[in-house]
Amino acid sequence: MKQEFDDEISLSDIVLKLWQRRGLVCILPLLFGILGAIAVLAMATQAKTPIVHYVSLTGIEKGAYPNGVAFSPKDMRAPEVLAALSERMGIENDDDFAEAISVSLGAPTTGGILKKYGERLSQKGLQSAEIDAINAELNEELRRATEKTAAIAIDHQSLGMDEDRAKQLAVLLPQVWAEVFTTQFRVLDNTQLSGTAQIEYLSLQTSAGTLEANDHVNTMLVALETLE
Repeated sequence: MKQEFDDEISLSDIVLKLWQRRGLVCILPLLFGILGAIAVLAMATQAKTPIVHYVSLTGIEKGAYPNGVAFSPKDMRAPEVLAALSERMGIENDDDFAEAISVSLGAPTTGGILKKYGERLSQKGLQSAEIDAINAELNEELRRATEKTAAIAIDHQSLGMDEDRAKQLAVLLPQVWAEVFTTQFRVLDNTQLSGTAQIEYLSLQTSAGTLEANDHVNTMLVALETLE
């Protein structure tokens, strides 16, 4: 007996089956949308949100220590500083510890400054000279705001610590940096005193000797002001 197979697909049958399962067809896109939203929220909650602490750079003038050596935010992450910091906090001083700490020049007022000058620059009809003047003012204000303030960011999640302990770490870092750099690197030594060597004898019998004595007295007065 010969068997016959019907390979044709009826379009009406497909429509009928979809109609019978119309509830499932409508629910699936909604379900996938909900699952996608949950995944996005989960990723957002797991995103790294470091603890940021701002510290005033007391003693840093025009980007330099009192002894004239240039200051860099990287100084706060010097190996000697991180070693002392990890010992104080009881944390292993490894690559993860170093990478979790970042330091840069920055101030919490930076956002407000940028917004203020952004509004000024958005005004219509500004000439190129006016734009250059506004940009110069912006750069100067940003420089003044940031050169005396450092932003310390602690990625506490990568270190497996809570926010309170991360805040302790951020506060302790500048203290350890100050101790290390004043004791080991002697950044407080003031080079202005290097030319104030004592002179045992000065002759006042000649004009040259009198002028030399006058210069020496003036130098000593400047040194006393520096010491004060």
